[in-house]
Amino acid sequence: MLAGVLLFAVVGCTDDTTTEETTSEEAVSDDAATEAEDAGDDSAAGEGGWLDGIPASVPPFAYGTFDKEESSEFQAGPQTLYSLYYDDVAEADFDAYLASLEAAGLSVVPENVNDGASAYGELMDGETKVLGYVIGWQTNGHVDYTITVPSAQ
Repeated sequence: MLAGVLLFAVVGCTDDTTTEETTSEEAVSDDAATEAEDAGDDSAAGEGGWLDGIPASVPPFAYGTFDKEESSEFQAGPQTLYSLYYDDVAEADFDAYLASLEAAGLSVVPENVNDGASAYGELMDGETKVLGYVIGWQTNGHVDYTITVPSAQ
């Protein structure tokens, strides 16, 4: 009888410990899965994306899925270039963004293209060019966006 009680106690402790460890591991796994889903939900929800350093005078592009791996900031002589890439952008969202650029005081000059839409423009402060940009939307939903910021004189 004593052996049966000891066996029950050992099995009971082993099961509880395993259950607690499993529960703890599952909680960590669930947290990681939730974080991954949250990250995926942001891009799927059309949050767009942006790079640090782009002047606040340029409205952030908040459409589609931002491709951070392909996007970059680099120095090109006396200017900084921000090269941004997005996928899954609807034409109506692209048009709305062009309207937000105009509302922010940037010029918008549409260009004729075979596949999609494109525009370029700049922001001026009197005679001084503050920044320039080129943005293009393809019918497959891909957007290429380059913002050029001259170095401070």
